[in-house]
Amino acid sequence: VDPMFGQAGARFFRIAAAAGILMMSNAATPDRPNLTGEWGGFQARLKLNDAGGTFEMDCATAEFAKPVRPDPSGSFSANGRYEEHAPGPDRRGDKAPAFIAARFEGIIDGKALSLTMHLAGSAKPQQFTLVRDRKVKIIRCA
Repeated sequence: VDPMFGQAGARFFRIAAAAGILMMSNAATPDRPNLTGEWGGFQARLKLNDAGGTFEMDCATAEFAKPVRPDPSGSFSANGRYEEHAPGPDRRGDKAPAFIAARFEGIIDGKALSLTMHLAGSAKPQQFTLVRDRKVKIIRCA
């Protein structure tokens, strides 16, 4: 029995100390790593790094402003913005790009990555099958 706090105080101190140790052990556990690398597929390329990434298609580009972190099953969800490109060169006086909010859902299975892109205002999502380290040539809108 603690002479200063009594039996209840001693029990509270032991519980608080155990909770503190548990919290410190959880804080020391590293977060899931960011998903980084390059994946390619039909007319599409995904590049991810520790800051976010880009998803390029023939006539559009999407950007991820934050890192992508898959859960233990390999699934992830990320927000970004999408921009369509027009054919031909950019010219002075062209309208500024119109960005559309986008949500990406994906799942990694070995080297394969299935990616679904949901654009704001569109009922139909777009689906892509990508392979890690597959090099693709993106040909901008012609």
